[in-house]
Amino acid sequence: MIWGIAALVQMVVIWVLSSRPGSSYGELPFPHADKLVHLVLFGALAFCWHRASFALKWARPVLMSIAITSLWGAIDEWHQFYVPLRGARWADWVFDTLGAVLAVSVSRRLPTRS
Repeated sequence: MIWGIAALVQMVVIWVLSSRPGSSYGELPFPHADKLVHLVLFGALAFCWHRASFALKWARPVLMSIAITSLWGAIDEWHQFYVPLRGARWADWVFDTLGAVLAVSVSRRLPTRS
């Protein structure tokens, strides 16, 4: 059940980070660095949900983990639409979902303990 708690904590962290005004992050270290951040943060979220799915006994753990993460990415983008100096971007949501797919692909190859 620790993975489920980790997933919920990760969701809160994403919400808090996306609540900060855009200018508070400063300059990006390289072009499109924000896409890498989306890939990693949402990949970590999907990984946690996929690992939690075994304890939660989900019927379709891969699909559910990716769907929950992708939905949270969409909610996050909607939320950012209302944050000063931030915006909702389709490309960010795509990278959220891509991070989920990649992370679950890795998680599937690791041993499980129910």
